Amino acid sequence: MRKTVLTLIVAIAAVHAFAQEGFIRGKVIEDATGEPLFGATIVKQGTITGTSTDFDGNYSLKLPVGTHNIVFQSVSFQSIVLEGVEVKADEPTILDVVMKEDVQQLGEVVVTATVTKDNDIGVMLVQKKSVNTLDGISSSTFRKVGDSNLSSAMKRVTGVSVQGDKYVYVRGLGDRYTKTSVNGMVIPGLDPDRNDVQIDIFPTGILENVLVYKTFTPDLPGSFTGGLIDIQTKAFPEKKSTSISMSMGYNPAMHFNSNSLSYKGSSTDWLGFDNGSRDLPVAANTRLNEDNATTTLFDPTLGAERGSNFMNSSLSFSHRNQVIGKKLTWGYNALFTYRIRNSYFQDFERRQYERNAIGSDLGLVRDYTAKGDLANNEVLWSGLASIAAKSANTTIGTTFLNIQNGVSTSVKRTRRNTSLNNPTFLYNDILTYTERNMFNNITYGKHQIGDVRLNWTNSFILSSQYEPDYRETAINEDDDQLGFRNGGLINRFWRELSEVNENLKVDLEYEANESNKLKFGGFASFRNREFNVYNYSYSNLSASNVNSSDPNDLEQFIISDSNPTGLYIQNATDESNAYEGGQTLFAAYAMNEMRIGERLKSV
Repeated sequence: MRKTVLTLIVAIAAVHAFAQEGFIRGKVIEDATGEPLFGATIVKQGTITGTSTDFDGNYSLKLPVGTHNIVFQSVSFQSIVLEGVEVKADEPTILDVVMKEDVQQLGEVVVTATVTKDNDIGVMLVQKKSVNTLDGISSSTFRKVGDSNLSSAMKRVTGVSVQGDKYVYVRGLGDRYTKTSVNGMVIPGLDPDRNDVQIDIFPTGILENVLVYKTFTPDLPGSFTGGLIDIQTKAFPEKKSTSISMSMGYNPAMHFNSNSLSYKGSSTDWLGFDNGSRDLPVAANTRLNEDNATTTLFDPTLGAERGSNFMNSSLSFSHRNQVIGKKLTWGYNALFTYRIRNSYFQDFERRQYERNAIGSDLGLVRDYTAKGDLANNEVLWSGLASIAAKSANTTIGTTFLNIQNGVSTSVKRTRRNTSLNNPTFLYNDILTYTERNMFNNITYGKHQIGDVRLNWTNSFILSSQYEPDYRETAINEDDDQLGFRNGGLINRFWRELSEVNENLKVDLEYEANESNKLKFGGFASFRNREFNVYNYSYSNLSASNVNSSDPNDLEQFIISDSNPTGLYIQNATDESNAYEGGQTLFAAYAMNEMRIGERLKSV
């Protein structure tokens, strides 16, 4: 009886092991052009079990767990046989293959190889055959070197430098000469004063390739002059994966420092946005004067406070998978990243110079020297979700990306004005908060219709930057007396920028023969931007003598029922600036690529 039961268990285990299945997945690339090979067949040797590549060169083949010989074939290309390919149940086996043309009608070429997970050859071939001057980095490189985000990976690209672990410069040029695109559609940065995008928000696990274009062709956006960084995300991950990571960083000069600076903000600063506590307490464009009781509505906090800060920390989560259905293959990605960075700089110094307007010497002279402490608290989180479906000749997908960034800055310093016109000594506090947001939706389609390939992409972007309640206070000290008579000030302003972008791009590609390809298309763009600034300053400063250099002690001097002659807030001379405008751009291009030997020419 026991022997029968044991035999039965062994038999069931054997059947179960045989019934287990896995996948081989990968990409087939044409050696002559570096482009994906459409319609190549992949079969298990000696069987009819197989599949074919789609128009992106990708394939997925389900096979029983074990070792198999895999045959890659395509008309007019040399056949390739990979022997000893191991298929596992717990993870897909990645096979990326480059096929060469079979010009002399050679027989089958048998290649004995182990599993390859390196498709750097694809990027190298694209670089070699492209009419553009470009560099790039592939997903296989991400897997090998273990870079967790794009900013780390971009340091490995020739001719590219990364500033502050998040901004990319091409060929050493500044940000105004560089554009960043996601899947071919340009996205704006979160800072209106910069042209580039914080690339550290992109984890490498969702990236297919990153290409850096250094020269212009008609099918690229015409708004860059130094370089274009195109970030291509994976629509169909090779395997199902879920990852959670957390990191912490400590700098003894910056963290857990009891002398650091901060100020009371809002309860949602840790989420990267203000909950409204810093909002303008009066209606925009309200006229304020000394009789206006609204002065007391403004937050009396004007100076930075000392206190300990925490170390840097980050958290990330991602999940992705590819699901093969009866008619469609589905792919999806979901990720979330959250990061806090604290910095503290002690005894930082800033100097400003001006041209000497007195005497015959027209050289530069010192205007002021400021020395003190500066602290930053930066919160950045981002979420990305994408889903795509494909059949043999069509792929349609959509991607949602949201980025939220909040930066609180506190400055406490002394400032000595050495200007010939107005020398003075000031106690200077500056409190700022900057909130940035970008929402981006990219919807795209790829269709193969005979010899014609149609690609279309639509990108919708909402971006904003809000700087609520920028506060600067300067209390001067002359002859051991504190006040505002010589260069003193209390200024506040609110600034907001919002922008809407809608872009549509359509490409048609016709392959006339093996040596000629005609590509043409069009691009339409709509952009609307609104910008507002509201400036306010405190008046009656010259009549006030204060007894403290701490701006937070000024609350007793602000106008109130018990102090009707105190400081009051009013509109600055340049009370507000508003700009609202939209523009629509249409562009069309045509490009003919003609291959002669190993060279590509563009007309």
